[in-house]
Amino acid sequence: MRSLFLLGLPLASGFYGIQSIDLLYLSASWILPTLIISLPYLAERRPGWLAWFVGAADLGLALSMVATTGYGSSPLWWSLLMAPFTLGFIYGLPTALIVAAVSAGIWSLLSLQIAGWQTTALPNLGVFSLIILVASSLLTWLQRRVSQALEDRFGATKASLERVRAEERARAHDLYRLTAEINATLSSDEVIDLTLELCYRALGAKGKKTGYFRSAMILLDQDGFHIVATRHLDLENDRLKFSAESGCLSRALIRGETQFTLYPEEDPELSQLSGLEDCLSVLVTPLAYGVETYGALIFGHATPFYFDDEKRDMLTAIAQQVTIALQNARLYQELGAEKERLSELQEESRKRLARDLHDGPT
Repeated sequence: MRSLFLLGLPLASGFYGIQSIDLLYLSASWILPTLIISLPYLAERRPGWLAWFVGAADLGLALSMVATTGYGSSPLWWSLLMAPFTLGFIYGLPTALIVAAVSAGIWSLLSLQIAGWQTTALPNLGVFSLIILVASSLLTWLQRRVSQALEDRFGATKASLERVRAEERARAHDLYRLTAEINATLSSDEVIDLTLELCYRALGAKGKKTGYFRSAMILLDQDGFHIVATRHLDLENDRLKFSAESGCLSRALIRGETQFTLYPEEDPELSQLSGLEDCLSVLVTPLAYGVETYGALIFGHATPFYFDDEKRDMLTAIAQQVTIALQNARLYQELGAEKERLSELQEESRKRLARDLHDGPT
């Protein structure tokens, strides 16, 4: 608002043809108080005593400008609104009325003095003084209402951002916890149980309409690929048959890269998953490490191009963690099986030695 005042001064002086070098200097000098009063707001602090200093400077510059352009007949009398507007915005309507009354009183006394204390000037001065009081009140009320509305809106936006940040922190905590559990477990069953839940949390699906988001986890065993876990998919058969036409799943496993399709119902492999036909975007992420292939993660959503680069990178990173966890679980199982086999061999050797000693020569 102060900027509008400062912009209006040279425009009004040019309109009335009262431009002068003194008026130009006064207008330029008014920039300094404007910059000073802006500093506390930039630091998100109240101006305090600085506001009274700026208000006094506003009043002095306004009186100087009115004196330069004719006192009671000055067309720039409205510059006296600057001081009550500035202080009223900070301290309220009563302060604006008091400062406006002081400004109008000083201006009236100076104008009467220049007019030789002639009472004929009193009506005009009274009208202008009343206008100053009313205009100061209206401007202060309007500015405070607008400021309060902006503050409320900003406060609501800030509160909303805080909620979003809190949700993001909670989601990050859940992701960290689930990832740590997946990396810490040596059980394939626990890895399977946690994988799809981790993917859901990563995409922020918790607490939302998760029916639009569908997923499946397939693993490779001795008989081929077996569907071990699903979300929002109804399966008639937990085995997948691969097509020579190389569908999206085949491409992901052969290339070892995440694949994307918009038409799962036309895919010879994905069409075997009942429920994916309602999806308009499907993402397939392989579970592979080096030359070892463990399976794949399949995700579907009803929104076209739902899986943007950020979601693809996130799900690919989760697939890498799951692959490492599956590899560790498999190695642990193989180690356990080998340990059990060695234990059986030792037990068999012990029994054979006992029999040989028992059946030996007497």
